[in-house]
Amino acid sequence: KKALKKSYEILEVDHPIIARMQGEVGNRYLKSGDFKNAIISYEKTYEIIEKFESKSVSHFITYLNMGIAYHGLERLDECKKILNKLLIEIGNKSDPLSLKLRQTAKKYLSHI
Repeated sequence: KKALKKSYEILEVDHPIIARMQGEVGNRYLKSGDFKNAIISYEKTYEIIEKFESKSVSHFITYLNMGIAYHGLERLDECKKILNKLLIEIGNKSDPLSLKLRQTAKKYLSHI
């Protein structure tokens, strides 16, 4: 968090480095079970990423992590919406990361 705050002071708020750092903060919240703060971090990450990258790996990973956090809060409609969006945007990509993201999204969707 301290590094993120310092980066905000040095860089523009909508800088890709800030998005990556914000995503890492979200990951830490997600791993600790603080799903509410994870979602807040991922939403900020997504807002920044959207300005710089279109349908990138960063988008896909952010969607997946947000879906997992929504699932953890039992906000299943939101989980379903974001994970289905992920699946649509990945489409038929067959690279290893896309396959893993698709598999994980389907796993969470199967539990709704």
